[in-house]
Amino acid sequence: MESTFYEKTAAGISEISTRSQQLNFKERQLLILIDGKISVAALTQLMPLADLLLRLEKLQMAGMITCSVAKQGKKTAFTEKSLDP
Repeated sequence: MESTFYEKTAAGISEISTRSQQLNFKERQLLILIDGKISVAALTQLMPLADLLLRLEKLQMAGMITCSVAKQGKKTAFTEKSLDP
């Protein structure tokens, strides 16, 4: 089974302490939650999928998160513009 996960980049980790990008509350909350272990499917329990995908895209375009895919317990990072869960 394949699942999509996001991890913070160095810029994302920095943003949590500096707040330099002026993220709104939900974007900041999502950035804090992203840890490379919580899947996009699990994140949909926190907000509607359409909102989640928009926020993930914004964070990814700002270079604060990166996407990885887990295949049977094994994660591999990739850089792709697609945010399909």
